[in-house]
Amino acid sequence: MDKHFDVTGLFEDFNFKLLVIDALLNLSPSFEKELEILKKKHVDTYERYTKTNPKPIAELMEYFCHLQLSQQD
Repeated sequence: MDKHFDVTGLFEDFNFKLLVIDALLNLSPSFEKELEILKKKHVDTYERYTKTNPKPIAELMEYFCHLQLSQQD
């Protein structure tokens, strides 16, 4: 299993970064439009995910690893 981490250095715990991102989604974050584009491209057509082999979508995980949160967020 790949180990994900926050490339920006803001978060030591990547799972905590994901929690923060999830909380920000209700507040119209600065990255909302870019994330919507990625979701349409990868989530809506994601066929590799099954109940027997659940894995995160690699392209979205890579995006979250590199996502720089702004002061506005």
